[in-house]
Amino acid sequence: MVANISMDNGNSTQKVKSDTKEENYPNRLKIYDENPSHRNLFSDSKKAHRTVYEVNNKKYVLDEEGIGSGSRNENRYETDLYLAEVLIGMSKVTEHEKIRLALTLPTEHYKDLEISEKIKERFKGVHKLTIDNVRHTYDIQHVSVLPQGYLCLVDYIMEDDHMILNNKHKYTYLIVDIGAGTLDIVETKGLSIVSCMGGNIGSMDFNKNYLRRINNNQAVISDKIKFTLDDIDFIPQQEIYKNMKRYDFTKEYQETCKELAEKIQNHLNRNGIDFSDYDRVLYCGGTSLLIQDYLYKPRNARVYKDALMGNARGGYKYITYKYSKGGQENG
Repeated sequence: MVANISMDNGNSTQKVKSDTKEENYPNRLKIYDENPSHRNLFSDSKKAHRTVYEVNNKKYVLDEEGIGSGSRNENRYETDLYLAEVLIGMSKVTEHEKIRLALTLPTEHYKDLEISEKIKERFKGVHKLTIDNVRHTYDIQHVSVLPQGYLCLVDYIMEDDHMILNNKHKYTYLIVDIGAGTLDIVETKGLSIVSCMGGNIGSMDFNKNYLRRINNNQAVISDKIKFTLDDIDFIPQQEIYKNMKRYDFTKEYQETCKELAEKIQNHLNRNGIDFSDYDRVLYCGGTSLLIQDYLYKPRNARVYKDALMGNARGGYKYITYKYSKGGQENG
């Protein structure tokens, strides 16, 4: 049996869906230290074990102090880290060896045909991943590469059984995908891509500017402490605890949300994008949920209800439709 897997490999989170399972987890890998110089004697022994993944003789663990391959980095696709991210993501949602794989790219990378072709060449074929000293083999038989945002539209238009209701495929769309590292913009007629563009705007900018505002807060200055990105956490919060004290940063949080929303709208304006030119405008990507109350939303615009997982789910629908007849591509 061939497993269908779709993966939205973001800068901060990895979203993966297969025929039987879907996962969403922090995309942070760290080189595994087999001989640490010290151990925490107070750590919970039940939590001490972490799954160790080995790819190309490099061992990794998922760790909050780890890093991702970087969505703004167009050279990421040739790195061992990106390969490890993809193989680990597959291992979390399937036990099958034969795979059909759909990968999402930032629009600016997707438009570079050389990048897309190199990714297909790199992943098609046999790959090995060792998980806690047990070797797993994956034979990736088909690779599809698609732009971020577009697959959220596929998820919106197409039902799980590939049916299309209410003539959704007959409208014109603008998709604005706001991720951690990139802003991806796709124009379509139904499911046909007309154009796509992007920029380096996302929650990375939010975190940096939120942190700056937090450290300029008078209570923080008075307490003579310093907040870091680790304090902001994986999902930024308006209230943060540090040194046994609760800090309320609602004002700073709201100002940063407004700032990012304005930056996105300015980018759209500079590129001549007018929401009235489209039947429907769809915001997606995890960061759209963070700032949804501050985004420009005329009557034809909405934040997609499955903004975080939409690309992964849409990619799954795409490949299952594409190869639905006896495993043969339908075009």
